[in-house]
Amino acid sequence: MSLLAPTPPDFSLSPHRRPADAQRARDAAGDSAVFAGGATALQLAWTTGAAPAPQTLIPVAACAGSIGISRDGPWLRLGAADSLEAVRSHALVRAHAPLLAAACDRIGSLALRRLGTLGGNLGWRFGDAIGALLALDAQALDAGDQWRSLSEVLALPRLPLLVALRVRAAAAADWRFEKVGGRLAFSPTRLSLAMARGLPPDDAADAADAALAPGWRLAAGGAGLPVRRLRRVEALLGEDPAALPDAGRLREACLADLDADAVRAGLAARLLLGHLAHPEGPPPAQLPTSASARSAAITADAPAPSGAAAALLSRLRPRADSAERLSGNPGYHTDHLPAGLLHGALVGSPHPHARILSIDIREAAAMPGVRAVVTAADFAADPRYGLRVVDRPALCHDRVRCVGDPVAAVAADTLAQARAAAAVVRVRYEPLPIVDDPEAALASGAPAIHPGGNRLHACALRRGDPGAARAATVHWVASECHTPRQMPGFLETEGGVVEPDGAGGLHVRFGGQNPERDRQEIARLLGLDPARVRVTATPVGGSFGGKDELTVQPIAALLAWRSQRAVRLQLSRPESVDLGVKRHPMRIRMRSGCDAEGRLTLHEVDVLADTGAYATHGPEVLDAAREHAVGPYRWQAVSVDAQLAYTNNGIAGAMRGFGAVQV
Repeated sequence: MSLLAPTPPDFSLSPHRRPADAQRARDAAGDSAVFAGGATALQLAWTTGAAPAPQTLIPVAACAGSIGISRDGPWLRLGAADSLEAVRSHALVRAHAPLLAAACDRIGSLALRRLGTLGGNLGWRFGDAIGALLALDAQALDAGDQWRSLSEVLALPRLPLLVALRVRAAAAADWRFEKVGGRLAFSPTRLSLAMARGLPPDDAADAADAALAPGWRLAAGGAGLPVRRLRRVEALLGEDPAALPDAGRLREACLADLDADAVRAGLAARLLLGHLAHPEGPPPAQLPTSASARSAAITADAPAPSGAAAALLSRLRPRADSAERLSGNPGYHTDHLPAGLLHGALVGSPHPHARILSIDIREAAAMPGVRAVVTAADFAADPRYGLRVVDRPALCHDRVRCVGDPVAAVAADTLAQARAAAAVVRVRYEPLPIVDDPEAALASGAPAIHPGGNRLHACALRRGDPGAARAATVHWVASECHTPRQMPGFLETEGGVVEPDGAGGLHVRFGGQNPERDRQEIARLLGLDPARVRVTATPVGGSFGGKDELTVQPIAALLAWRSQRAVRLQLSRPESVDLGVKRHPMRIRMRSGCDAEGRLTLHEVDVLADTGAYATHGPEVLDAAREHAVGPYRWQAVSVDAQLAYTNNGIAGAMRGFGAVQV
């Protein structure tokens, strides 16, 4: 983001000292004008094409009263144009609204927090600060100098100008904040949860808030899911504050409050149950929430920790796995193989693209030592999964899209027996036209690999006036580069062990990077309560991004569930080459110009990337490549276009560098 100018030269700024004038200017301009704080979310929207670029930016910081954090009687007042970092680090916020400080601490990187503002986080509607403000019964000051409930303001279809916010200057007796996402700084939050209780009643709150003042106030949301109060969940917890709620009722309440998919509703319920079941320990207000908060705790802008906090900070807290690592036995999953486990083997497609006509497992099921043979029909839900696009089947049921795509799996007493049985699974295929080049994939009339077409993602970046920059250019340098597909090549191939726990659940031990996300997907695919699936991310024998997502975990879990035996499924090296993710191959065309004095003028880039058969991290990789294609240079104008195509080649995904190294 730092490479992009928040206010491109062809935008106009319309600053107003009086908030009422700023509101009138926006109302008169309609959709062609927007309020802007740090413009980080706005910039992301218009550069990615998610929203049209406005003609006019109305800076909130120009409005009187929009900057500054102060105590105002019983209230803590925060300017809407205050940066997220200013809110996070301010002594008053940390003393009187530690929940808000913790939420701001979890937003992006330090550079982003210095640019982003509290009001901008609200205007985005998915920001992590919103939940904390809602849980604290925040109020918002509009351009008419009226304080209104933030819940009421966020319910409006179009947000008015927000000049300031306020929360009561009394730290909650108990609060929690949790954020679940793919990456802390570079991807949207999957779900954030804010909890506060023990706040004093407030005469300005609505009747529902007043009735629930002694209990929990809850808010949650995330990427594509506007943050909102969990009113039904609050009422459920209020029925018997001393008891844990029924897990089923809690999930239903979360689903109704969030209007979300079952996976995220289940995630919210799990987070809530975890916090409610473990209320012991010092109040969260005394606990630093991150490395940056711990660092800030000893700076001059805040009092030094004392009491329980000082004792906590001064006590050595060794890592839970220190003994194993120091002794040279970190506990890879292969070091803890249960006795009597079964071995799994896959039935992979020999075709890069084919329709599945039939799968006959009868002969395989009758082979010696075979305990389970499974196909896609054995999953309880749609067998597809995915990080951003749900397009990859754990087991293929109608079509295969790359060599090695698994269509069935076998569990047997020995690996040799499992492979022998897999070899006699009879699969009838109808070969389909193969698309092995991204340019051919995007050509008119190309065979469609997925129902939506072969163009998975497209993004662009525009800055400055390319026409004027082109006219000023005297010298050009042009080149075309092709970067290859590359394997991570880790020593330990994808695999692990899944074991029934004897209580109707499963224990999954895999060398992966996202155990919580894996747990939610495995539970969904098997039709299990996520609370019955435990995932242990064992130390990985290499990854480089290649184990950031599911591989064969769902298949191993299905075999263990069907056989009710521990199952080990480990890809062979050839299988890992077929099914493991690779670095995205890219075709990159660049044309760069300068004027007669050598000043950089125009930088034009065209990127075409091959994501292979399935999306995985492809869209995010392309977005990163688009931004890094600019380089650390001051161009008069920039024009970048990037496309990502499905092909029947090997699957591309996360690998160290994540799109930056190609360009």
